[in-house]
Amino acid sequence: MEAPKHVNNACVIPNLTLKKMREIELDFPSKKIQEKIATILDTFTELSAELRERKKQYAFYRDYLLNQENIRKIYGANIPFETFQVKDICEIRRGRAITKAYIRNNPGENPVYSAATTNDGELGRIKDCDFDGEYITWTTNGYAGVVFYRNGKFNASQDCGVLKVKNKKICTKFLSFLLKIEAPKFVHNLASRPKLSQKVMAEIELSFPPLEIQEKIADILFAFEKLCNDLVEGIPAEVEMRKKQLDYYQNFLFNWVQEQKTQLEQIM
Repeated sequence: MEAPKHVNNACVIPNLTLKKMREIELDFPSKKIQEKIATILDTFTELSAELRERKKQYAFYRDYLLNQENIRKIYGANIPFETFQVKDICEIRRGRAITKAYIRNNPGENPVYSAATTNDGELGRIKDCDFDGEYITWTTNGYAGVVFYRNGKFNASQDCGVLKVKNKKICTKFLSFLLKIEAPKFVHNLASRPKLSQKVMAEIELSFPPLEIQEKIADILFAFEKLCNDLVEGIPAEVEMRKKQLDYYQNFLFNWVQEQKTQLEQIM
């Protein structure tokens, strides 16, 4: 925190000399407080690393189980695959304009999904219900190409695309996992806001093993995803607790420094 304040930026190459480093003055609380703060900061680093590792593990196993070659290794070398465009297997729709004011004025139990990716994409809840059943949604703008599996009553904003499987050979959950991998590859990033339009989504080609195998793989991935999410959800709670601890000690340090300055001024 302090060293960057003493860097000499007047030179062509900014530098911090050994002499300057030796002359930096620092205030320290008791060693016990120092150790507590260091422990909290170490925990922050460890929790962040664990969060990244959990996400990597899930992505690795998901990609492995959805790979055609690996599916044939697991379920048989002669497993047939059929290739379809999304428009051939799904009804494709888009949500409607739902403002925050509308959500405030029409409170209810049914979620409104938007182009947001936090909170499972939920913008709020209203009494309306535009969709009821098993669907897939994707973000068309902003954080475009993020795919969610939905099952139940919900609504979708105008920045949210909606897929309803119409082909009996296709498992909706399996399709959602495939699209989580494939959809981001088709996001148009040249515009000011990334986009994945209905037209582009409609033309994405995907290959499917028999329905029975799709369902087995989807069940495995769904259970694994839930396990990972449960583990990951506990990490932010731990981070928040550590942050509160750190805030406490930061306030303690600030007050301690102020007291030292006051005492010094009184002596002088």
